[in-house]
Amino acid sequence: MNPRIEKLEKHKPINITGNILICDELCNLEFHYNSTDNLVLENNGKNLIIKYNNPGFIYYNGGDDFGTRRSKYFLKEIIITMPTNHYIKSHRNSNWMELILLHESEDKLSYQFISLLLDPTDSQTAQKTIQYQLYKKFKDIPSSSQGTKKLENVVKIDGIDFLPDEDQRSFYTYNSPWDQSINWIVLETPLQVPTVLRDNLQKALGITRANYADRLQINQPIPTNPEDLIIFGHKMEISEQRRQHIEEEQQKQCPKPVEKSVVDLEKKIISTEKELEKKPQEEEEEEEKKHTGLSTGAIVGIVFAVLFVIGLIMGILMYIFWDKIRPILAKLFAFVKGIVEQIPGVQTITTVTTVLPTTPTTAPTTETTVAPTVAPKVAPTVASTVAPTAAPMAATKKNINKLRRNLLARVAKNISSPTEIELQEL
Repeated sequence: MNPRIEKLEKHKPINITGNILICDELCNLEFHYNSTDNLVLENNGKNLIIKYNNPGFIYYNGGDDFGTRRSKYFLKEIIITMPTNHYIKSHRNSNWMELILLHESEDKLSYQFISLLLDPTDSQTAQKTIQYQLYKKFKDIPSSSQGTKKLENVVKIDGIDFLPDEDQRSFYTYNSPWDQSINWIVLETPLQVPTVLRDNLQKALGITRANYADRLQINQPIPTNPEDLIIFGHKMEISEQRRQHIEEEQQKQCPKPVEKSVVDLEKKIISTEKELEKKPQEEEEEEEKKHTGLSTGAIVGIVFAVLFVIGLIMGILMYIFWDKIRPILAKLFAFVKGIVEQIPGVQTITTVTTVLPTTPTTAPTTETTVAPTVAPKVAPTVASTVAPTAAPMAATKKNINKLRRNLLARVAKNISSPTEIELQEL
């Protein structure tokens, strides 16, 4: 097996956190990569390996002779793998991938592994970057059984094209606790790449829903770093002259650049930081509203519940005090009836009151029928019936009026109740 990849696969996750010592000039990093249009992809079942001839080298003075000697390391392979080998401030996203550029010294005794976390996204801002378009070309990744495959539709690129812009290359660095010959350089800011790269890589490495949690180490606890681990930090700073040079080079590559100048990027970073500061406050305010305020649905529900309780109480009171309430309702009905009769165009057609025989335990039954008529030219026909049975009958208007007068006379004089024959005739 390739000794560099073998060393890489023995590496254990490291959490970039705690006290970070600033090294700055003691750990300068310079890239000197060559261009190529012949990239070859290989899948070993755990990693996607990218190879090309004469890729170039880096200069770094933060190796064994820390800050004292400018050492040269040659780029050998570029690896894309998941899950990542690093946590940034105790955080690691299961969707993230890791790009690792494996470098070897001239004497082949020491190594520099440069790590960059890849954050899959489909945002419009990310799609406008050169790096996003490069990673988008990784559509056809070979499986472990297919051997190697050439990456198609690629113009001349070099290793630096896989990395973010120069002003975003601040990094952490440490010497591997498990292999003193390896020094790690971990770029601070993840690079946004297409989600299709993540999907194709998972498919090529055999990561499925069944083994997703196990392969990506989702349920594993955050690693505890060895006590003797020392992590340094280097802040990438660019002079104004260098900024102008970068902007000119980008103008040559992209005649119509979109947010590619360093100044624009800095402004965007500042505005993004302000937005991120506002978001937690807005989220806290929304949470307080959820816990303290009532929604419209809750208020409507409370109103209906109160009305139901009030109606229930009124129904119970009317049932208990019916004997006292009934005379009041009768007076109220008579009052309303008198008002209605005085309205022009409204005529009370018939009012028939029949008192049926009562027993000592049963209250008399009274039935009243009032039918208003709005059209004065048409005489309405009303049939009022009071009978202990629902037997159908037919009678002329004259007989009905005669029987009605007799019944009213008897009721008024309290002579006797109507006979069955009279009721049947009515």
